Amino acid sequence: MSAFALTYSAEDQSVARQIAALVGGGAVPVHIPIGRDNEGPLLTEQLGAVGGPAVLLLTTAFLTNPNCLLGLEDVLTGGRAYFGVQEGVDLSSRRDRLRFVSHWQDRYIDLRRGLDTYGESEQLAFDRYLQKIRETSIAVPSLLDRLGQLPSVQWAEPTTGATGELEAFLTSPAPAAPAQPLPENVGRVDELRSDEAMEEAWEYYDRGEERTALGMLQQAAARLPEEIELRYQYALMLALTDRSGGGQAAREVLDEVLDDDPYHPGALLLSGELYTAAGATERARNDYERVYEFAPDTPGLREKLGVLVAEHFPTQEVTARQYLEEAEARGELRAAGLYTYAQLLEARGEHARAEEILLSCLAQDAAYAPAYYQLAVLSYRTGRRTEAREYFERAAGLEPAFATPANEAAFGEQAESGGEQSEKTVLISGATSGIGKATARRLAEDGYRLILLGRREELLDALHDELREAHGTLSHRAQVDVRDREAVGKLLHQLPEEWKQVDILINNAGKAKGFDPIQEGQLDHWDEMIDVNLRGLLYLTRAVTPGMVERGRGMVLNVASTAGKEVYPNGNVYCATKHAVDALTYAMRLDLVKHGIRVGQICPAHVEETEFAVVRFDGDRERARIYDDFQPLRASDVAEAIAFMVNQPPHVNVLDMVLQGTQQASSTVVDRSGRDRFAPND
Repeated sequence: MSAFALTYSAEDQSVARQIAALVGGGAVPVHIPIGRDNEGPLLTEQLGAVGGPAVLLLTTAFLTNPNCLLGLEDVLTGGRAYFGVQEGVDLSSRRDRLRFVSHWQDRYIDLRRGLDTYGESEQLAFDRYLQKIRETSIAVPSLLDRLGQLPSVQWAEPTTGATGELEAFLTSPAPAAPAQPLPENVGRVDELRSDEAMEEAWEYYDRGEERTALGMLQQAAARLPEEIELRYQYALMLALTDRSGGGQAAREVLDEVLDDDPYHPGALLLSGELYTAAGATERARNDYERVYEFAPDTPGLREKLGVLVAEHFPTQEVTARQYLEEAEARGELRAAGLYTYAQLLEARGEHARAEEILLSCLAQDAAYAPAYYQLAVLSYRTGRRTEAREYFERAAGLEPAFATPANEAAFGEQAESGGEQSEKTVLISGATSGIGKATARRLAEDGYRLILLGRREELLDALHDELREAHGTLSHRAQVDVRDREAVGKLLHQLPEEWKQVDILINNAGKAKGFDPIQEGQLDHWDEMIDVNLRGLLYLTRAVTPGMVERGRGMVLNVASTAGKEVYPNGNVYCATKHAVDALTYAMRLDLVKHGIRVGQICPAHVEETEFAVVRFDGDRERARIYDDFQPLRASDVAEAIAFMVNQPPHVNVLDMVLQGTQQASSTVVDRSGRDRFAPND
């Protein structure tokens, strides 16, 4: 009895067992399943432990698994007998080979886009993984050619013929003698027309004799420089055989071709691809748009333009979406284009359409991990926690880089079970700075869904991204000024369906303007404080509480101030607004208690890590340095207290919490003997 190695990607274990059960002739399979874990063993490392011939189960899973492919080309040249069982792919087909080359190029680009999304503790592992993907993407073109030359069978289903060919290989394993390459300086080149030279060169290339093929085209192009197509074909072959991945030699030839024929469509498309890979995106876009001017129906052109603009020209997402919409309507989008299109749709709030496109992406490439991850996020946002977990596990299985602690926490078993706390949605006004921002960060730690409301879009975006990366937080950004009665009134109606149920409202938006005695106060300052501190709080409460009443539960937490408990010189109107918040909180509680809604307030004194003093003094930062000689509260201290109030069980309502720093006894009595004594340790 003879043993042979049966090697496959771990996902194909059932197919491997089927093959092993059908093989007779005394051949004994030694199974070598290869997983996708970043630190897991490579196929090349495992093969050495098993003698005899080796059978490679060549499936989509195998050809998209870096641990299966990395270093495999070197092993195939070692004289051992190899046989391929091709299931669902045909590596003798240039189309299938190019499909997997594109897959690896797309995967490397997608990972590069995530370079800055990992914390320091994860970055080293990610860098190692990225290097593995880069090396595989560089080696895969020639590896696929070599795999396509192995003796092999197609295994769409078990057949006697397929089994017989495999058994014949196993019973008399003898590696085929390598083809002897012809000399690079093929004598007949000088006698061939350009079309004949191109045809013969590509025949050599298809047989794996790349050096001979390149030599033929190089000599023919030098002899016939007026033949533009011949020079283009030479550039194309240079690009396909470039092991460095830089494509510089091909770009140099293409630049000369385009000098002579500025509108050669193939040269422009290839130039665009190579300059994109080299990071020269302006040049690449120019090449693609030149084709679009005179040959807009070129297959794949719209996808290339749409993906390029979306990835490298972020302010032009409308243009990117138009290109991709056209490509999708024409049925020309591949996996990478569909994924990019789905991202643009999601950014516009078209979640259902984005999900549909992502599923189309996976129908084209079942191993496209970013699409699984994006589906996990969309499923989570719409409350489909089990489905979200399944999508996430598939994404992490294909790309271990997705298995970050934050993602594990977001999509883990606890999130899937949907505990009461993880289901709650909190709306925080004034979320872009100070206490609001600190509260968002603190509640993100506890797994709440957050609606971040504020006026400054760029700060909302930054906080959204920060919470997503740090905690896997699901958040929705709402750019609204609480003083705008109409905008606040429409807020809940304009939210996506999955965000309309607000469980906790934190009325945090507020400000102080000016510090003048009553007879010198500026009317604009008074109006602004009344509009934000009172009207804004009322507008938002009026918009959100009807839903709470309908559901018979909810919580309203008003961020007031010790200025609502006592007054101080020059604080007149600000103190009046905060006294009003104190009264409103009490009145709200009386109105809403019968509906099971908790109402409370928190009243901090001096707080740093906010924009309070800078706003009060109209941007005068020198005058705003009122905390230099004592240690006040920090925004994070107030956020911790808010988290305490929010996390009480449903039968407990904290009505009023007053906070002051240890060095502050009242609004006007402050120990200003220095900060060092009470400086926080964290």
